[in-house]
Amino acid sequence: MNFFKKAISVSALGFTAMVVPAMAVNETNATGGPANSPSYNPATVTQVEGVVTAVRQVPGSDALAGVHVTLKAKTGSYDVMVGPAAFLKLTKTNIVNGEYIQVRGSLVSGNVILGQEFDDNTGTLVLRDAVGTPVWILWGM
Repeated sequence: MNFFKKAISVSALGFTAMVVPAMAVNETNATGGPANSPSYNPATVTQVEGVVTAVRQVPGSDALAGVHVTLKAKTGSYDVMVGPAAFLKLTKTNIVNGEYIQVRGSLVSGNVILGQEFDDNTGTLVLRDAVGTPVWILWGM
């Protein structure tokens, strides 16, 4: 009987260890980003074009994690959140300093744009749909 009680206790503990993490809530904002990140707003969509002056990777712990470019346009400089590095690698997208690009996206605060489309004159890469859902989520990223 003691063996049976121990087996049930161990089984219950194992079940709890597997189920509880699976039940954890992963909070996101309306467009699939972390809950504390700015949301894509179709009402603030803008289009800018200019020269890339910097390309950088924002760490995963940041609300706007992913590849960002600094774009120098006639109207000023913008910080454009392009997408995860893995998505850009998968789509064979390489952004370099000095490159002339066009970006369409939601101006979310100050000079920060959540990119929707990226065009480097060799083709257009769609980053988000019309309501701002990142396409990389559909690709399992």
